[in-house]
Amino acid sequence: MKTIQTMALVLKTCNMNDNDKLVTFFSPQYGRLTAVGKGVRSHKHKDFAALQPFCFSNVTLTCKQGGLYTVSSTEVADSFFALRSDVLKVSFAAYYMDVIADIAQEIVGDEEYFSFVLNTLYLTGKAGENTPGADIVSELKKLKMVFELRTACVMGVMPEIEHCLFCGKDKNLTFFACDDGGAVCSDCVGRYNGKEKLPVSVTPTDIKIIEYIIKSDSRSVFKFKISDEFLNNVCKIAEKYLISQTETYYKSLEYLHKMLTDIG
Repeated sequence: MKTIQTMALVLKTCNMNDNDKLVTFFSPQYGRLTAVGKGVRSHKHKDFAALQPFCFSNVTLTCKQGGLYTVSSTEVADSFFALRSDVLKVSFAAYYMDVIADIAQEIVGDEEYFSFVLNTLYLTGKAGENTPGADIVSELKKLKMVFELRTACVMGVMPEIEHCLFCGKDKNLTFFACDDGGAVCSDCVGRYNGKEKLPVSVTPTDIKIIEYIIKSDSRSVFKFKISDEFLNNVCKIAEKYLISQTETYYKSLEYLHKMLTDIG
């Protein structure tokens, strides 16, 4: 019988039958873990609360040779309750969980990134508390933008923003090629003529914002102000860049887009 104990974040759950759930965790020590929660669909079960999506808990898992892990015990560290009170916040968080589930095995042992994820969820829950209601969408978009760019960096694909991808010059970097991984100068952008995936136009301010996000330490990475004028373009770049690197279609992202469109 193998037993592991770890702090872990619940990424998603899936009902197996009337009583049990299949739970996917993200652990800094083990990456992605999947375990059966016996009887946890019941609200009366002792582990019911700890095995909800976005919940951060101390979990003990056991496994017989060749079998799936089973949840033996849990202790909630943070349920991120504030996040669950708003369907839009939940939609952003669900997208983050899908991305992490996709890349978790690439980042085993990265305690700093794990802490960054927890901080992202915390700030998602707090979004709008100190700003007028109309600003909550911008605040959530900013968090998403930071999450996407930092996640790409943790995957080992930090974008090149100081020099043109083709000629190496550091002047006139007016485009960003998400699929190729960085900035393109005005002299070299013609290489994309006739191609399906074109670079995105960027300003020097866009480049500076991206640079701040990818180079700041995890404690200060969220501490910057950005106007909607630049937020929307950098958001578009961050999303396209991460998706191009993971090469994955996320249904949760499609749903998030629909929600944002409905909000207007």
